[in-house]
Amino acid sequence: MTFHPFHKIGRFVLGACAVSFAAMGISAQSTLPSAPDSSRIEVFTGYSYYWLNSRIKLEDNDNQNFGYYGGTFGSVVAGAMGSGAYYFNKLVGVEVNLTANPNGQGDGFYGFYSGPIFRWNFHNMTPFVHGLVGAVDGVGPNNPGAVGYNPYTWGLGLMPGGGVDIQLPFFNHRLGWRLLEADYRYDHIDFGVANSLDYVQGGRTNMNGIELSSGLLFHFGHIPAVSHAQGAARAGND
Repeated sequence: MTFHPFHKIGRFVLGACAVSFAAMGISAQSTLPSAPDSSRIEVFTGYSYYWLNSRIKLEDNDNQNFGYYGGTFGSVVAGAMGSGAYYFNKLVGVEVNLTANPNGQGDGFYGFYSGPIFRWNFHNMTPFVHGLVGAVDGVGPNNPGAVGYNPYTWGLGLMPGGGVDIQLPFFNHRLGWRLLEADYRYDHIDFGVANSLDYVQGGRTNMNGIELSSGLLFHFGHIPAVSHAQGAARAGND
């Protein structure tokens, strides 16, 4: 029987996020008559932990598989994430995201993503979800004792996920705290064929991982909230 820790961790994280979002939505709808003002621009910077356990498949010049290389891409404990989002209205915006996980055990990654983001403002809590696509620059798996290496190489990446932001009472509510952001990351990197003269391992990999991050959130500009009464009055005037 094969044990797949990623599947269990992924289901746990997604389930926890879904339960949290549902609970906050029910609580907010029962206590708030209208949504608070929303910021136009949000900038996030914080710590990131990248859980990863993927292997690399080797190929020759004729794309014949040699099987899986013994080394693995491992988790990166010390990382950073930064993102900026611009909102067209209080719900929908576009996000640019940068991730840096360079200090793994013989491997490292830099990710550049963008895509739509959706949020729901409930008093001092704002859950959000996003779907990002982009590029990743990865190196490895250059594990100690292994023969050869793979240099930094560009590949394709996907990063869907979400999280919860908390508004803080500092600097006129311009400062917040991203309590948790949980993202599923899929990255495809093709290192090419092996080159024994340069000690390049080559191969390709489809990496599946989970990135967890937390840190500070900065708010700029605002989108005024519209109460139900104001909305009805505007509709009547039209």
